[in-house]
Amino acid sequence: GTVETWSITPALPDGLVFDNGSITGVPLVNSTNITYTVSATNTGGTAFSFLNITVVEPIAVLSLNHSFVLTRGETYLNATVNNTGGQVASWSIEPTLPAGVDLWNGLLYGTSTVNLTQTTFTVWANNSGGSTNLTFTLEVIEPVAVVDYADGDVVLVNGVSRGLIVPVLAGGVPENWSIEPALPSGLSFVNGYIVGVATMNLTATTYTVWANNSGGVALATFNLTVNQPTFYARYPVTRVVLDVNETMPTLSPIYYFGDNQNPTWAIAPDLPEGLVFENGKVSGTALEVSNETNYTITVFGEMVPVELYVIIEVREVVVNITVESVRNSTQIERFILPELEEVDDSFDMYWICFPLLLFIVFLVVAAINNFLALTSKEEDEDENDDSDDEAVDGD
Repeated sequence: GTVETWSITPALPDGLVFDNGSITGVPLVNSTNITYTVSATNTGGTAFSFLNITVVEPIAVLSLNHSFVLTRGETYLNATVNNTGGQVASWSIEPTLPAGVDLWNGLLYGTSTVNLTQTTFTVWANNSGGSTNLTFTLEVIEPVAVVDYADGDVVLVNGVSRGLIVPVLAGGVPENWSIEPALPSGLSFVNGYIVGVATMNLTATTYTVWANNSGGVALATFNLTVNQPTFYARYPVTRVVLDVNETMPTLSPIYYFGDNQNPTWAIAPDLPEGLVFENGKVSGTALEVSNETNYTITVFGEMVPVELYVIIEVREVVVNITVESVRNSTQIERFILPELEEVDDSFDMYWICFPLLLFIVFLVVAAINNFLALTSKEEDEDENDDSDDEAVDGD
């Protein structure tokens, strides 16, 4: 039949309208699952119907800049995920953000304390209407290095000065280094340090050093000069051992002096007999034994005196005596006589102590025997006296 009146309980969410059994409109508020009772009444009575209505939050609609590049310890990230859809109930992100950076209610913020290669992150926005997500990339690079050389003009001496040019570093850590032009032979470039002893001359030259990392490139310059030494002297061998009557190969110094210098040479103490010192050279045939001796060789000239040191030892020749006997024309025997051992003629207490010990033992044994003999005699006399006393008593 025809329905005269309609009703619904409980009340519908805001935005929905119940009219003559029809529900229309757009809900303005969320609503959990609720069971509604619809009543239709006429003269014949009342009929009931039931329906469930749930109003969920619209799904979020997200947007965000798709790429971020930060500098470790320097760049502050402040980015909000834009949402033009329903209200977000919870947020999440995968994978984990680098230390120092966080996500809070759709806000990405913080300063990363670690480097990070370019990584894709997924942000999730969840509500009763469902979940949605967006992705972005994040990279954290090393700060650009700051490199300087405190001594901008470095002067070394060929073959003499030991170079140690140290960079002053700040900012980020360099990943690799390079230098131009090539250093002179003898010098090496290691992580910004220049070390070694130059073995060639070099006029003043400007060098450029690059320090590179993920944050960029830093450079520094310095000037390097390698001068010819005003003097230089050394011996290739500093210790010589000879036998008596052995000819010494000439020991010549390696040296350089300026063109205007006329060096003179001296040695102390005097060399062993047979050895000669002339203009820094030692040569000759050693004729006498000499213990290991440190000789000081001094070079004089317009430069400050230079002292060099050479050790020379002359040893006595050890002779092995060989005796040959001929048995026949085809066989020869050789007997090598060992060197005679040196005999120690010093006084040896053994020859007094041992006889004296024997004599003392003899005296002790004699005394013991004498004591035992006297003791036995006294016991015999006591027994005889006791026998005489018993005989008298019997009488």
